[in-house]
Amino acid sequence: PFENLIAEGGSYILHAPFSVPAALIATVIALSGIGVTYLFYWKKIGFVGLTEKNALAKAIHTLLVNKLYLDVLYTDIIVGATKKSMAKTCYWINQNILDGIVNMVGKLTAGLGNFSYKYLDQKGIDGIVNSLGSGSHASGSGLRLMQNGKIQRYAAFLFAGVIIVAFIAVFVSKG
Repeated sequence: PFENLIAEGGSYILHAPFSVPAALIATVIALSGIGVTYLFYWKKIGFVGLTEKNALAKAIHTLLVNKLYLDVLYTDIIVGATKKSMAKTCYWINQNILDGIVNMVGKLTAGLGNFSYKYLDQKGIDGIVNSLGSGSHASGSGLRLMQNGKIQRYAAFLFAGVIIVAFIAVFVSKG
């Protein structure tokens, strides 16, 4: 069993045993290729029209022109199937997950905007400003009744104010 071991570079490699039939077949194939090449290139014996005359030659020619259909196998079957399933998956993720997140953020933002407008702006800020305006209008209407141009009434208000301030100064400052 060790007659096929050959030492190469300090290690041993196991080679297949010699086979006469295999050697003869390989030699016939090689010589056939050399003969066809000789006829085609040096003797100029062309094979023009051979594919139209012989169905087997046409099938072999078509198979070789199409590179054994390996491109079709790879592009259309392997890559095509993978590409289609990947595209469907990416589309589903886009439609159901990414767009869902975007839509949810949009609805949340619109809800916050409506809340801010309705409660913070209209009822909060505008409510305060409108209340201040109403209060100013009411106090102005009340003060307008007190201002009638009679000096005696103004003097009475001044005297009443002085008495109130004096009362506060005397009794509140002691307490």
